[in-house]
Amino acid sequence: MIEIKKSYKIDAPTKDVYKALVAYSRYPKYMMGIQKARVRKKLDKSKALVVYNISLFGKDLTYVLKMNEKTNTSLSWTLHESTYMNHNSGKWTLKSNGNGSTSVQYNLKIKLNFHIPAFLLKRGAQSQVKKLHTHFKTYCETGETIPNEEI
Repeated sequence: MIEIKKSYKIDAPTKDVYKALVAYSRYPKYMMGIQKARVRKKLDKSKALVVYNISLFGKDLTYVLKMNEKTNTSLSWTLHESTYMNHNSGKWTLKSNGNGSTSVQYNLKIKLNFHIPAFLLKRGAQSQVKKLHTHFKTYCETGETIPNEEI
């Protein structure tokens, strides 16, 4: 299993950052690496099953996460269904800095059910997470997306 942690600041109000996090179907616009995302089922007011389509190590993969939303403070998830992952959990934690900016903490734990050397998986995942967060930060701050080749 690998774990990735990332902390940074977004120059945008916390409520706007949170709105972008829970707009799952819009992820392909500002979350690099996610080709498609859609809510399969709303479980209650704060929980949903979300289907993701991503490209990982040259393979197009689909999995379902159970999302747990806490308005303007956090978004966490656990793996609900996958044919290639044994584990996928994580959390976005948001904190208003009081000046129109937001502190972001991101945690991800994943374990695949096929063999990839741990150092390669971690390197690939860290690269993907860095690009995803660069895109997300830019989108939250400007409303614009950036071309992949600029990352």
